Amino acid sequence: MSGGRSGWLRVNLPAPITQTIDRLKKERGEPRWRVIARALLTYAAIQDDLDRRLYYVNKLLTGWTYVKVYISLRGQKRVTDEEVNHQIKRFKKTLMQIQDRLHIRTIHLIPLLDSLAKGANGRKIAEINDEIREIIKALLVAEVGGES
Repeated sequence: MSGGRSGWLRVNLPAPITQTIDRLKKERGEPRWRVIARALLTYAAIQDDLDRRLYYVNKLLTGWTYVKVYISLRGQKRVTDEEVNHQIKRFKKTLMQIQDRLHIRTIHLIPLLDSLAKGANGRKIAEINDEIREIIKALLVAEVGGES
């Protein structure tokens, strides 16, 4: 980069990138620096949003794993119903955080979890697995700053 006293610097870019910048400049009627600044800010916003969404995917899967492990341990009489209910309560909190913070519908899982707390079977677990997969899809494909 080179620059002078004005505070502006020059950057050497490959021709295809310069052509894209010039095309966007012409389409939007903006100077080159604004086209580049907008692209960088958009990229940063997408990265931040993706990191946030991946955090919730991990939190969702971890919470669901804990619920399933505790249910399995309950079947072996190694944990109490109270401990299982505590894990389900924590998982519900995660679901509500996703709904409140990312505007992705999760409330429909609450009755399924309540039913699971009373007695687990493969069908109930499979149904919840399917719903969680749909929530993860929504987390990963939703528009930046948008609602699903």
